[in-house]
Amino acid sequence: MAAQGNIQVCYFSNAKQLFHALRRQVLRDYRKPLIVMTPKSFLRNPRASASFSDLSSGHFEEVLADPREELKADKVTRVIMCTGKVAHDALDTAEKSPEKLKINDTAIVRIEQLSPFPSEQLERVIRKYPKAQFFAWAQEEPRNMGAASYVLPKIERVVGSVNAKAKLNYIGRSERGSPAVGLEKRHLTEQQKLIEALWTASGATEI
Repeated sequence: MAAQGNIQVCYFSNAKQLFHALRRQVLRDYRKPLIVMTPKSFLRNPRASASFSDLSSGHFEEVLADPREELKADKVTRVIMCTGKVAHDALDTAEKSPEKLKINDTAIVRIEQLSPFPSEQLERVIRKYPKAQFFAWAQEEPRNMGAASYVLPKIERVVGSVNAKAKLNYIGRSERGSPAVGLEKRHLTEQQKLIEALWTASGATEI
């Protein structure tokens, strides 16, 4: 149903983004449905919080570059695009075991608005990493679910406009008949493999 700009579909990664998107929704001189998808875990996640200064200034950003101050843009060779929860889990993992991961080579880019797809904003963010050669879309859901089927062709066009030789890879679960594994232990094992792949994969990776 997300075509011709008829609805807005967003996945906010923090309270600042949610506040400014709602503010934008009210201030616009037109009305279109806003569908918001965020997990309950964000209620407890410090990365999803916002300060009063965050709310009193700024604006909604359809795409967010990697927030780490220590990351050097000219050293980045890998760009992983995903939504908020995947990004938070990836950054949490990197902080806990930085010696095992190529955290200085990889930028985690969050696409906060899935529809209408922010092609121009994504291109501007990707161009911040001029040496990037590996690009991937990552998600927790199976490949035939989640946002993959919708965003992959759109991201591929953006990546191609930045680097004609680059290939867009997919990192996530393989196609499945059920959205959930059904066993917590297996889910956690798969989740760990998925998050580690964000930092280490050199090609398409299906869990």
